[in-house]
Amino acid sequence: MSNLTDTSVWSVSVAQLETSDQVIGGPGGVDNIPHQQLADRTAYLKVEVEKRAMVVHVHVVNDITGLQAALDGKAAAGHTHTIAFITGLQAALDAKTPYGHAHAVADVTGLQAALDAKAATSHTHGIASVAGLQVALDAKSAVGHGHAVGDVTGLQAALDAKSGVGHGHQIGDVANLQATLNGKSDVGHGHGIASITGLQVALDGKSAVGHTHAIAETVGLQGALNNKSDVGHGHALESLPANDGAAVYRLAIVGGVLTQTRVS
Repeated sequence: MSNLTDTSVWSVSVAQLETSDQVIGGPGGVDNIPHQQLADRTAYLKVEVEKRAMVVHVHVVNDITGLQAALDGKAAAGHTHTIAFITGLQAALDAKTPYGHAHAVADVTGLQAALDAKAATSHTHGIASVAGLQVALDAKSAVGHGHAVGDVTGLQAALDAKSGVGHGHQIGDVANLQATLNGKSDVGHGHGIASITGLQVALDGKSAVGHTHAIAETVGLQGALNNKSDVGHGHALESLPANDGAAVYRLAIVGGVLTQTRVS
């Protein structure tokens, strides 16, 4: 199978094979017409794309017509000018005063008259010089004034309905207090054993605090004592086992102190 030879030609449309078309291959064959048209279109598009620059491309100055001349007519971005280069600037500056200049009061039109109509920053006023102030003060009470009970509406009636700060009450004055007290015992009251449920039975099952026991009352105590020697016991020399010529000492506890005496 050989390849189609494409031509850079744009086909307006692409042929469609019909069911009635006979199958004919080769150059110009019916089966190859749509493929030839598509191949020609692809070749045409390739040529057109190659004529155009990349989306992100660059140019040198000479690539752009008139750019160099336009740049030659411009100043550098960070350029400066002398005053004489700017039309009218010197005349405008001559009509201005220095940045840090000052003026006397008389130099400012109307300033003296305006100041004369003002009071000093720390000035004061008499009561009479403030409109309505005296009338307002006359309607006020002194800061430390006082009132009699009768001057305060309803105060006497409110006080009459109150008890004195240090007042007291009888038991009968307090509802249900006597009944509540009757249901209570005195603070220092006591109880007999019989008045406490189960106390006598519990005490009967206990021994007295300073009670003692006979040896026979303690399980195993007699057997344990029978296997012990008396606290101050001693041993006769002849009761000791043969010592094969080794030194023999007699041990004894005298006055709570352990002593030893050599006997051979």
